[in-house]
Amino acid sequence: MKDLSNILILTDLDGTFFGARAKIIQRNIDAIERFKAAGGLFTIATGRMHMSLEHCIPNVRELVNAPVAVCNGTYLYDFSKNHPTCEHFLDRDLTRRAIDFMFKALPTVCIRLSVPEGYMTCPPVSPMMERDLQSCPPENRYILPVEEWMNYDWYKVVIRDKPERLVWLRRELRREMGDDTFEDTMSGPTFFELQKKGCTKALMIPELRRICQSPEHPGPLKVYAVGDYDNDISMIKAADVGVCPSNALDEVKKVADLCLCSNEEGVIADLIEHIEAEN
Repeated sequence: MKDLSNILILTDLDGTFFGARAKIIQRNIDAIERFKAAGGLFTIATGRMHMSLEHCIPNVRELVNAPVAVCNGTYLYDFSKNHPTCEHFLDRDLTRRAIDFMFKALPTVCIRLSVPEGYMTCPPVSPMMERDLQSCPPENRYILPVEEWMNYDWYKVVIRDKPERLVWLRRELRREMGDDTFEDTMSGPTFFELQKKGCTKALMIPELRRICQSPEHPGPLKVYAVGDYDNDISMIKAADVGVCPSNALDEVKKVADLCLCSNEEGVIADLIEHIEAEN
């Protein structure tokens, strides 16, 4: 078996690793196990939090063998140690101004926070937000008045509404707060997200290189990053090899080095077969 211990695969979930409706593609799983058996490192970079990963991938602790980059690069989580690291929090006062502006500018908008304790939103809870909360374990769901949010640390703000409304709101928020106040991304047509400026999935690539170096992985690591959407562009550009599935946005395809099969067909398996053929 070829030694792949100098290779790290970092993949997005929705639209990339998952098939439709968060379906797990068995072809990917089989290839990942083969890749890890050859010494390769496999992990995830997602907008989700670590506790919601366990909710949607029951065997995630066994699937990954490196820390996961979660909340769009606002922290790493090591399942082997049950511990977050490299945490980056928003400025609460500054972000509260943005939240107040968005509620006033677009009364239909739904907003939730990603905090160390889980997902947090305010009443009344819309059907859209209720579905979001279901992706987190019950003990990690918080429904509190906005004033009480200030008692917590904030990784990320997630703004939910119809696509055309979010496009408008993103433009208006930049006009109100400035272009360089937050790291703002779209992780899907109805997901507009704010992180601390500079916090993207790409931010965690140097940290993963550092953490993953060991006698078994003396490095340097060659990083393959795989994604399909706006919030994946930074890590695809920062990786040694940027990869996307055929269903990716055109903007993502423009910056990727490799465009492989669709998420439904098993793009991670396609990538691993490509790596095996090269090595």
